[in-house]
Amino acid sequence: MKYFQRYLDMTTNPNSGIRKQDGTNVISSIASGSVGRYVVWDWIRMKWSMVSTYFDTAISSSVGKMIVSCAKV
Repeated sequence: MKYFQRYLDMTTNPNSGIRKQDGTNVISSIASGSVGRYVVWDWIRMKWSMVSTYFDTAISSSVGKMIVSCAKV
């Protein structure tokens, strides 16, 4: 789970090598697993202000896609 957290944090760091437009795919990939789903959901809730600012919810549906990926059964 430590690795999941590391990759999630990298998605909001412009110097990490993960492009902003690819961040949603990385987050959705982590959330596709049964454990990853809970890790992503907790991460989004803990870092909501940073995530919503970085992915700019006003002009993007990225955050919505992240939340949907956590809610899939």
